[in-house]
Amino acid sequence: PAIIEYLEERYPQAPLLSKDLATRAHERAVASIIGCDVHPLHNSSTQNLLRQWGHDEAQLLEWIGHWISQGLGAVEQLIGDQGFCFSEQPGLADTFLIPQLYAAERFKVPLAAYPRIGRVAALAAQHPAFVQAHPANQPDTPAA
Repeated sequence: PAIIEYLEERYPQAPLLSKDLATRAHERAVASIIGCDVHPLHNSSTQNLLRQWGHDEAQLLEWIGHWISQGLGAVEQLIGDQGFCFSEQPGLADTFLIPQLYAAERFKVPLAAYPRIGRVAALAAQHPAFVQAHPANQPDTPAA
């Protein structure tokens, strides 16, 4: 969140937050759901602790999948019916959602139950900033 807020203040000509206060609250809610409630539960440190407690890889995948699904279900209810999460241009919520969808794919979480999220994912897949930022397009990503 600190990096996002820095970018918002440093480059106001490309805002990540809406001017409308109610929409800003929804944008921040989506970012918080993903950044605070979902993402930390599948970090490697969390996975390592679960392994130390005796959980196998299938249990880890089920556990992670449960929490990603719960978070995406909440996000699905908050985002709009057109464009990216809250507008025709990507914003704060999208910068949190799109990387989480990569994690959902990585942990084999089906996305069919989230049509709004699917729409946002399709838009992001064609947006140059998201294409460039995708993990598969990073020089330190191992080839599949």
